[in-house]
Amino acid sequence: MYRTGGLFVLAVGALIVYFAAFTPFDEPVRRWTRPDEGSGFVQIKIECPDAWSALAAGERVDSHLRTDRDQCLRAARTHATGALFVAGVIGLVGVRGVLRGPAPSPLPLRPLSEMIRRRAGPS
Repeated sequence: MYRTGGLFVLAVGALIVYFAAFTPFDEPVRRWTRPDEGSGFVQIKIECPDAWSALAAGERVDSHLRTDRDQCLRAARTHATGALFVAGVIGLVGVRGVLRGPAPSPLPLRPLSEMIRRRAGPS
């Protein structure tokens, strides 16, 4: 991997880390509801703050149930751990690619007539 590939990997990694750590997400909880139209049950989802706000800033979920808040906090920890893992791995791979520099130029090929003479040897 060379400089362009390393920069591409770093850019993709930055997007993944951003979406994992800095965007809010919906988390399913252990409650079900029956929709007004149709049949069957639908699992309830609560909107959780982004992982950074939940863990570092202490932002809480707008829910009266403690289990919902705990569920969001556990999911935020999972998102933050994934973001840290991706940042570490992608950071190492991307920086290695950038530091290797541009791709080396290929060595020139010898003329075919010269190669054939060498194989034939002295006659």
